[in-house]
Amino acid sequence: MRGAEEAEMAAYTEDAAELEALYPGAPTCTACTTTSTTRMMENNKQTKRLRPLLRGSGDQLGQSPAASAPLTRARAMARAAANASASASGKGPGAGAGAGAAGEADAEALLREKRRLNARAFWMAHLGGLAFVAVMLGVNGYLYGWHFVLPGFLMRLRLDDAAVGAVVASHTVVHVGGPHRGGTTFLWGALAKHAGVSGFEGNVGRGLESEGMFVQDTYPTFGIGTDIHYMGGEQDTVDRGVGRFAFDPDSHLTETSEAYLGAAARTRLYNRWGVYWDTSRRVLLEKSPPNMQWSRYLQALWDSGPLAAGVPHADVRFVFVTRHPVAVAMATRKWECCDQMRVVDLVRHWVVQHRWMEEDKQHLRAVKVVHYEDVVREPVHWLREILAFVGLDAADKGYLDWVERETRPDTNHKHHAAYCALRIKEPLYEAQHTRMVEDYGDAVEQFGYQLDVDCGGGNGVEGSFRADQARGAHAGAHTDASEPGGGAEL
Repeated sequence: MRGAEEAEMAAYTEDAAELEALYPGAPTCTACTTTSTTRMMENNKQTKRLRPLLRGSGDQLGQSPAASAPLTRARAMARAAANASASASGKGPGAGAGAGAAGEADAEALLREKRRLNARAFWMAHLGGLAFVAVMLGVNGYLYGWHFVLPGFLMRLRLDDAAVGAVVASHTVVHVGGPHRGGTTFLWGALAKHAGVSGFEGNVGRGLESEGMFVQDTYPTFGIGTDIHYMGGEQDTVDRGVGRFAFDPDSHLTETSEAYLGAAARTRLYNRWGVYWDTSRRVLLEKSPPNMQWSRYLQALWDSGPLAAGVPHADVRFVFVTRHPVAVAMATRKWECCDQMRVVDLVRHWVVQHRWMEEDKQHLRAVKVVHYEDVVREPVHWLREILAFVGLDAADKGYLDWVERETRPDTNHKHHAAYCALRIKEPLYEAQHTRMVEDYGDAVEQFGYQLDVDCGGGNGVEGSFRADQARGAHAGAHTDASEPGGGAEL
């Protein structure tokens, strides 16, 4: 028993030291008599399990009143100290009642302050997290459109198949497509400014809102928009995302892609896009670069389900814009998802996309292909042609003046300079260029471009990368078909 009492006394001595730290000047066990020490040890036994509370732990601050009913350690020590002081002075336990009450009050004040601070920290952390989420949602909504922030079920119409068929039958749906970084956004923006065209512009914000593939859940996007860093190397065989998706044969959607066709699929798609279209305008415009290899599917999709009486098929038209493959490759490499891709791989992807487009043209009722270099050189001329193709008048001088004023000059020359710098700096690039011309030079020339770009220097060299000098006999070529299988080759 002697050893147990010594251990109890040692524990109490430690607690008394802690009390002295909390309440400087309070009586300590040095003033205790044997009787008062025994009494304080008894109190210490009752409050032993509350030791963490005094030492700053907040584990028990949230306990229910029933769980915190026993005397707190601080209360017990304050009472014991008061009793010890009274015993030492010969005045008995009652003489220290006032000091004990004061100690208890101080201990309770300390606990209340701890609870208040912990509660404030809790709410500050949660409110800070909510504020951060709100700011991030606001920034993304501003940059990319609110459809990237709000859940899809909130951004959807509730039209049935018949209602959707009536809308489709009374409008012209125009899809713009082409390679990424090939001029699709420029062309979409110019067309969307026309008073008779409803694009997604102005309805959802800015940024990616022009690309309908991001505002739907009817057909797959093959990793576009969710791209991760391309690490290169032979081991990377995943054909998904920008610069690679066309290598996947499944990404070529046609009228045989039955899993994504049908009246229900058409209604589902329109109810998503219809949120952003103004149906008071006759032409409903949508742009996604992969439309150049999804055109047959989209045409079949709009024909799915009922249409108005006497309307044999939907009025769906396609405008494809293309650009020199090396300019497309160098511009694509500026994106974080694609900065490690090889130019030769991006050119090969360009060729595959254009072969899909050529194959699909023969199945489309109305398609027009233009070259980015031509459009930016003569924007008014080409916008007149495109608007006439979709059935609109381009007589508004204010609109045409805006087109000419806002069109930037051909920027291919800067991509030419960057590509030539790579070839000159790295012999490996020069070897890859030679192999690229051998493998894809003839294919690229079929679409109106010269792949063997000369890096000798001088103004003539920069000009050789431009469409008006590099495309030769193909300059100005385009396809304009109003009947199935119609139109000339590029």
